[in-house]
Amino acid sequence: MTKKVLLVGLGLIGGSLALAIKEEHPEYEISAIDRNEKSLETALELGIIDKTLLNDNLINHASDFDYIILALPVQYSIDFLEELSRYDLKEGLLLTDASSTKVEIVERAEELFKDKNVRFVGGHPMAGSHKSGVLAANINLFENAYYVLAPSSISSPEDLLEAKELLKGTRAQFIELDANEHDKVTSQLSHFPHILAALLVEQASDYAKIHPATGFLAAGGFRDMTRIASSDANMWTDIIMTNQKQLVDRLDDFTDYIQGIKQEIIDGDSQKIFSFFDDAREKRDSMQIHNGAIPSFYDLYVNVPDKVGVIHEILGYLTEAGISIINIRIIENREEIMGGLKLSFRSGKDQHDAQEIIEKKTGYKVYEA
Repeated sequence: MTKKVLLVGLGLIGGSLALAIKEEHPEYEISAIDRNEKSLETALELGIIDKTLLNDNLINHASDFDYIILALPVQYSIDFLEELSRYDLKEGLLLTDASSTKVEIVERAEELFKDKNVRFVGGHPMAGSHKSGVLAANINLFENAYYVLAPSSISSPEDLLEAKELLKGTRAQFIELDANEHDKVTSQLSHFPHILAALLVEQASDYAKIHPATGFLAAGGFRDMTRIASSDANMWTDIIMTNQKQLVDRLDDFTDYIQGIKQEIIDGDSQKIFSFFDDAREKRDSMQIHNGAIPSFYDLYVNVPDKVGVIHEILGYLTEAGISIINIRIIENREEIMGGLKLSFRSGKDQHDAQEIIEKKTGYKVYEA
């Protein structure tokens, strides 16, 4: 019997999940709900989904589905869970989500469905893109990225295995984490850095009012550290509001680190300052930065001459080799950056192969980010 899947939310993540499920389970029937009817029509035309479903018709079809995946911001997913709990659902329905925080949604699912024959497994595919919307859907989006599955009190080890089988087409690396542990780890590695990036931008903007050169000299480390401050404000407000305690703890902890290096600078302790930077370099170099990063981009900087056709030349070599580039940027101010052309790739293999080809074909110096 054909399994039926409902995707709630059909943006980059939802569309990419639909493609991955179709790849591994072509016999499954995939329906989708999205408030953007144009996205639904586009996904249907492109064969990303099989059917569309209007939200006001869900009450009549909720019991049709074997799997429901919520690919929405956290609070919207929680609201949708509450709506689903009022409907007649198929016995043994497996529910999962793709939200960036896990504690609130797991706890709410446990409360809503504890007396029903419904299973819930929290999910967080730790991948993304500089693009958005269903047209950006990519079957390779999650390949080799970490995909966290967070068990709940209304799920079993067998349910996690079933979730992995459903999502096998993502070709992601599945790891199981308690919801609380997930939120602690991501607060440090993802959520707090976004706050820090926004604070750096705010500070620099205020500083530029007194020192105008700040605005046009911003480059190098400042640019790279603040890139994520351009992220969607609605999404990040939602994430922060569902992980408040952990983020307050991270901010308190970081304040202690700030005070420590501040005192070393005041004291003029060059040995401690050297150790501060040297230890950070060694620790950073030993970290598996790209394994499951959010999003997982692999960058190269190419030290190119300022002449007509040089970018076309490099792109020609990479196209000939079948290497896909997801972003290209010309860097005018090269402070702290080796190279004037930045190329971004989806995988480490593409990054490595591209470096070898560019150096062999052109002789230009190439540096990894």
